[in-house]
Amino acid sequence: MGDHEVKTVKVVFIGQPNVGKSSLFNLVTKSHVEVGNWPGKTVVVHKGEITYGSYQLILYDLPGIYGFSTLTQEEIVAREAILAEKPDVIIVVADSTIPERTMSILIQVLELTGRVVLVFSKTDLTHSKGIHIDYRGIEKELGIPVVPVSIASDMEMEDLLKAIIDVAEGRKGRREPLRIDYNGLNEYIDSIEDVLLKAGLPIDLPSRWISIRLIEGDKILEEQVKAIIGPAMWSRIEDTVREAHRLLGDPAAKITEARFKLISEISSRHIAKVKIKHGSTVSIFYRPLLGTIISIGIYLLVFTLVFTINTGFPLNIIFSALGLDSIALLLEEYSFSSLVEKAFTFITSLIQPLSSSNPILYGFIADGILGGVASILVFLPLILLMVLIQVIIEDSGLMSRLAVSSHAFLSRLGLSGHAFFSFMLGFGCNVPAILSTRTNPNSLERLRLILTLSFIPCQARLVILLAFTSATTRFSMGLLIALSYITAIIVFMSVNYLLYRFSSMDKKEPQLLIEIPAYHRPLARVVYWKTIATVKHFVKKAGSIIFTGSIIIWLLTSFTPTLSYTDNIGESIAAVVSKNMQFITIPLGITGESAWIISMAIITGFIAKELVVSTILVATGCETMSSAMRLLGLNDLQLLSLTVFTTLYIPCLATVSAVYEETKSIKLAFSVLLLTSSTAYIVASMLYHIVSLFIGFH
Repeated sequence: MGDHEVKTVKVVFIGQPNVGKSSLFNLVTKSHVEVGNWPGKTVVVHKGEITYGSYQLILYDLPGIYGFSTLTQEEIVAREAILAEKPDVIIVVADSTIPERTMSILIQVLELTGRVVLVFSKTDLTHSKGIHIDYRGIEKELGIPVVPVSIASDMEMEDLLKAIIDVAEGRKGRREPLRIDYNGLNEYIDSIEDVLLKAGLPIDLPSRWISIRLIEGDKILEEQVKAIIGPAMWSRIEDTVREAHRLLGDPAAKITEARFKLISEISSRHIAKVKIKHGSTVSIFYRPLLGTIISIGIYLLVFTLVFTINTGFPLNIIFSALGLDSIALLLEEYSFSSLVEKAFTFITSLIQPLSSSNPILYGFIADGILGGVASILVFLPLILLMVLIQVIIEDSGLMSRLAVSSHAFLSRLGLSGHAFFSFMLGFGCNVPAILSTRTNPNSLERLRLILTLSFIPCQARLVILLAFTSATTRFSMGLLIALSYITAIIVFMSVNYLLYRFSSMDKKEPQLLIEIPAYHRPLARVVYWKTIATVKHFVKKAGSIIFTGSIIIWLLTSFTPTLSYTDNIGESIAAVVSKNMQFITIPLGITGESAWIISMAIITGFIAKELVVSTILVATGCETMSSAMRLLGLNDLQLLSLTVFTTLYIPCLATVSAVYEETKSIKLAFSVLLLTSSTAYIVASMLYHIVSLFIGFH
């Protein structure tokens, strides 16, 4: 498609009355609508046009109908519009608060065409009614895009427009219309279809759909078909229809029953309902100060649990301080991260014989392939636990109350209460924090969060902090860790506030428009749906990028510029590049012949933050960070600036992948890299020079 070529896409909106179809249509068209009667009818049809990228969308809002029975003027017009306009995409709107009842029209449309997008409206009301819908499950089962929307969310409108284009271009949607098993009616439907195919019916409609409509008694279609195929052929169809009536009773009723049975089966698998106890609210969450303190307390407990399961920290330190070293050791040894490490150590040992016979193949498998898989699996337990707890908190109704309690404080920083959960998640891992912004209805606030959440020090960066601070001699380890966290939080809040105040697009005061659902016990299968969907999305999308990046890093650290294999990282391509990029450590006060090792650690830290520590130890040949820092000749002031810099600088590849997947913008992904790295340099350099004024280092 050329730069100036515009492709026209015809879209029809269809659905039962009062499902929110017209409200959605007006929102998509931004109320730029023409109103007129359908030719020859008194029924009103709305038409709108919008431009989306290189596409001109012509949209029709058809009257609300319950089916294609042609018993009413609205049903006749709806069917005529679909047949006459030949839309590229049909949007079927169902009410998410009464999904089974409003999905019946969907099945009828799918029997006509597979170029369908199913939209669930009023999704902001489902939680309060105890309704939970597995949208991805329905999408997978029906083979069409499913888009949940709320008129309060701009992001969901964008998802709908993308789905329309995907179906129009054939990237999504069913290849063939839906075929339903009508049991005893199948032979009669097939018999009529055979007659139509032999007659060569020149109607651009699925022959099976026409056959079903004829058995249902569609008078308008009967006249059209009869006039085309002639009396002889038509009499055969009439005989078949009469036979079906004689043996099976009312075929139309049996067809309707089969459709509702299918809807019921889909609903039983992908829609869950829980009984809501109204009036069970806790007013303490609505008190700005006390509610915020309690909310933070809840999250601290949650993160303590998650961190402990993942790495053993911080409960291992607490138990060790209490003299319970055996329990502390047990927590560390059987943490998720430790078990993953042991598993890959065992797998690597199985291919150890290759290290002498074929070192390149061994290195590729052990460090490239297994290292790439390990990089994904190391993230997986943490992301799984974080998402799991997020879903439980959200499904129980607690999430809304936490947002309310934190809104008063966050609004002063240019954020709403919606941002609180994403902010807190960032301390565990930036990836689920960015994924959690999907629930934020304010698209501009969501964008600011995606740009700035990487400033929050995740658990992997805590590993770096612990390693670096253990090497200091003049600073307190605890004080340096606290300083790094406080600095990161201040930077996150300051940059967010500046983006909020100086953005030409966002001048409104932060608002919190949120429904407070009643508390209820989270449903296990709902928690499973949402958790698995999010984790699968991460593994599928971000995982492939991480895996590829890990192999590239292995190539750069295992081969010399002459492409000969080396087990000395100091001779590798990465080392040569790092030696030519020693200037990146100058603002941190780190210079000299060994600065390239720090440069390389900074670069490899882009793949995974833990690599910062391992790169320094491998390159120096030291076993502890203290001895590595002495060998490199770094003093405590340089270590201070390096600690703060690595806390703030570019996020890992998994986080950048998450940014890209959430925004589908390479420009925004690079913006995150530029924003975080430049801010890290500024803050670390300022801190280096300010501290050097008060404390002398030689």
